[in-house]
Amino acid sequence: MLYDAACDKQDISLLGPSGLHGMAEGCGLILLNSMDNDDGTFSSRFLAKLAAREDWAHTLASPPMLFAVAVLATRRRHDFAHFFLLLRSAPYVEGCVMHK
Repeated sequence: MLYDAACDKQDISLLGPSGLHGMAEGCGLILLNSMDNDDGTFSSRFLAKLAAREDWAHTLASPPMLFAVAVLATRRRHDFAHFFLLLRSAPYVEGCVMHK
């Protein structure tokens, strides 16, 4: 996985100028993008893989990841009122991915 390689190498070209915040935002977008594609198996495996790495604990606790997990939870519960509340408060890129 590209993210694993970037973390292992601490490659600034892959991590971005803001450090691992770019990684957290990218992981959050991956989760949001996959919310319609499967029955939750991809997102569950993806989160489990991130949780298994101790050096990624801060990534799971970052605002972009917490937002993505909240969106996934509302979709799984079919709580569309809360989903649209999150959509209204979403940053631009996350909102575009949710809108698809």
